[in-house]
Amino acid sequence: MRVVPVLLLPVLVAASLGVLGAPASAATAGIDGQCVQLSTDEGRCPVWGHNWMHPGGDNDACANNNVPQNQVAGRDAVYVTGWACDSEDKPKPGGGWIPGSDMFTVAYNLDGSTRWVARLNGPGAAQDAIGDEGRGIALSPAGDRLYVTGGQNQGLGGTATDFRFVGDIVTVAYDTQSGAEVWRASYHGPAVGMDLAEQVAVSDDGERVYVVGESQAADEPDGSSGGSDAVTISYVAASGERDWVSRYHAPDSNRNNAVGTSSVVVRGSQVYTSGTYGLGVAPFGGGYEVLAIEDDRAAHRGIRRWATLSDPALNFHPARGSLAATAEGVFLTGTKASSVSPPDTCPPQQTSQAADAEYGTVKLAPTDGAVLWTSSYAGQTGGNNGAFGLVTDPTGSRVFVTGQASGPEPSCTVSITTVAYDGASGQEIWSDYQPPQPGTAPQGFAIAAAPEGDRVYVAGLEYHLDTLGYRGDSRVLAYDAGGGLLWSGRYNTAPLVGTALDLDSFAYFLDVSPDGARLYLTDQVNRHDQADPGTHQLFGTVSYDTAVLPGTEVPEGPYAVLLPLVALTLLGGGVLAVRRKERW
Repeated sequence: MRVVPVLLLPVLVAASLGVLGAPASAATAGIDGQCVQLSTDEGRCPVWGHNWMHPGGDNDACANNNVPQNQVAGRDAVYVTGWACDSEDKPKPGGGWIPGSDMFTVAYNLDGSTRWVARLNGPGAAQDAIGDEGRGIALSPAGDRLYVTGGQNQGLGGTATDFRFVGDIVTVAYDTQSGAEVWRASYHGPAVGMDLAEQVAVSDDGERVYVVGESQAADEPDGSSGGSDAVTISYVAASGERDWVSRYHAPDSNRNNAVGTSSVVVRGSQVYTSGTYGLGVAPFGGGYEVLAIEDDRAAHRGIRRWATLSDPALNFHPARGSLAATAEGVFLTGTKASSVSPPDTCPPQQTSQAADAEYGTVKLAPTDGAVLWTSSYAGQTGGNNGAFGLVTDPTGSRVFVTGQASGPEPSCTVSITTVAYDGASGQEIWSDYQPPQPGTAPQGFAIAAAPEGDRVYVAGLEYHLDTLGYRGDSRVLAYDAGGGLLWSGRYNTAPLVGTALDLDSFAYFLDVSPDGARLYLTDQVNRHDQADPGTHQLFGTVSYDTAVLPGTEVPEGPYAVLLPLVALTLLGGGVLAVRRKERW
């Protein structure tokens, strides 16, 4: 292992990077970004890293639309879905083309090579600038089928006075080895408008696929929009045949399961979903809604057993994908209003001028939805706190939540903070606040648990605009169940291509392989090109070895790293190093 310290002049360690978006191979595998390790890291770099962007997306018309939305890890691959822009997606009535986005799903092998890329281009009309979106992703228990759900745009609808985009929920089954489409199913509710799925899950026996999302509700008698319903759809996994649909509209609400808040988990014949509801009458407000639906296969129907709604005064909004269920309970986390305000000694920017908020975590009884406990966490000094992810151990005896929370005075800076609760009582067991580097405000976006529940992994964004010359790096943390930090690392997924120097890596999605040996992180990567102004977004996926080994585990070159002079100055003489191994 070699350690290359920062010199007093900018240093560029150049490398032969593969063509962006082209498949990697075992012989040429490398890091498409920069592994950046500070002297304070316990850490490591990814085993491999790969950026993907639809070839038609890197131009003026499509520079801002290659967006990953979810991932799932299998035994021999990891799968990522989202959407990407195609500059010649839709014809204009008068000739030429306008850009629109398509659903894209990418499969990576264990060595980081690209197995396949699948594209869904829906039937939308020329106004299809919203496009087709992949949002939820799940694997069959056998690992031979991949299910992706989201939305496909159908163009425009409504009336001259009630203009609406029109879209269907679309779900696709792929063969995991070839990427071939096995079946495709669509669903549209009773009203003209945009229906969109958010998450998908598979039954334990692999025979049913459940999709949850938002669907336009039936119009009001005067023809105006009735808002939206929470919708759950059951499909036969082998054929894509729709088995049943369950719709729910909270009393006096105008919107249910707003985009970005939904979750679905399955235990036996019980399907649990979560999302938001919003009140359309005074007093305005809203909160979480959790539904329990029994899959009655013999009758081909979904029977809603209970619905639990939070008090709208709490303004409790769940985080996307933050629902978990065990035999002991149903768990949900999110962000709610807080009565804890920062002390006057805290800098104003600590709250980002946002209203006071805190983590909210709740446990519901699986039999009737009764609230068994609610726990809150307002950081160390209150202010702009928010929970973005939740996992439990296999039994639900411990519940782990991550997000952003404030630190101690005088800086009070928000940073990645993870909290562990006793699953039976809701009592806090431990919390870990990661002290940020100067000039940063990190956030924890994703959390995953090892199959045995003995480790918890957290990923997020750590801004390093002042210290490393990048706009933001991904941050990865590995804990034991008792809160001990096992290893950590910082990584910038975006490649240094040409004059693209300002880089963001938003670590949104995290998953562990079934054997617990690999951790996969997918970023939304923003490349800000200096010569061609504009933000170019990419899918960025990296793979980490989860093993706890003596010393610092880092990858081989070649990869490119830019180390500006400002780094050494602002670190106050601390050592910033780039570490490499000689081979994979």
